[in-house]
Amino acid sequence: MRESQMKKIIAAAVATAFVAPAFAADVTVSGDVEFKYSKQKDNGISQSLDGDSDFFITATEELGDGMAVKFVIGWEDVAAGGADADTDSSAAPANRVGDAELYITGAFGSIGLGNVDDAVNTIDEYSHVAEDEGGTAIVAGATDNDHSAILWQLPTLVENLSVAASARIENDTDTTADTEEMHTSYGLKYTMGSVAVTYGTLEIDGADYSPTQVGVSYSNGPFFVAAEQVNEMGASTTDATTYGITYDYGMGKFFYEDSSKDAAGTKTDVQIYGASYKLGAVNLYLQNSSHTDNAANKTTAGVEYAF
Repeated sequence: MRESQMKKIIAAAVATAFVAPAFAADVTVSGDVEFKYSKQKDNGISQSLDGDSDFFITATEELGDGMAVKFVIGWEDVAAGGADADTDSSAAPANRVGDAELYITGAFGSIGLGNVDDAVNTIDEYSHVAEDEGGTAIVAGATDNDHSAILWQLPTLVENLSVAASARIENDTDTTADTEEMHTSYGLKYTMGSVAVTYGTLEIDGADYSPTQVGVSYSNGPFFVAAEQVNEMGASTTDATTYGITYDYGMGKFFYEDSSKDAAGTKTDVQIYGASYKLGAVNLYLQNSSHTDNAANKTTAGVEYAF
């Protein structure tokens, strides 16, 4: 073998040694987008690129000894409009862009760092079966300030019982002052065959209220039924109850959701029913919603694509 060929082989081997580790992790790209068109009573047709429009890059890698690491970076709810943090379809501005989450799993369970959920948010909202809008959710520590959470999903200690605990650390705008806050949360889910029961709570530092969630769900073949109650959300002492029912007919589902909210004595009710139809990765839906305020009644058609 000539010397020049040998040098090329050695150079290629050295280059491979440095490049290969960069591809040791499995990297995937995922995301979704939703367009919807609504006709509200006595108004014209409106359109929106809904807040459920996300883009993520995920890297996963085995660490050995039964441990693994996962890193997620992306842009979540990038098209969300408004700043109402009480519904599924919108979020506080600080929660939309620049998601970064790191998970390490092993015999100890899973530790998540970054823009991860509070523990109670890992077990709630399953009754929110409507395709658009829907029931009131627990939103913890929503803020324009810098914040990051630590989420510990414990290993299975009791059969059929999952437990999660979290702490959300929130910096004040003045990081030199002793004004940082820590919001703590936990969530429990116990499964008995087709029935699942959940309970979670959130302790918000500096607030005089502590939201709690309790719920139950039942699934049997194509049927799914769920009910949840959330108490004392926000300074106005908001209580909310949501019921959801779905029937999966194979190519999509029929759904009905009934949500009620009592904010310091002011009550609102919303009933939503409709159907969806899937064309592969594309989901089409049509739904009608009836509100306590009849002027808010509307019909919505939506198109969702996820990859």
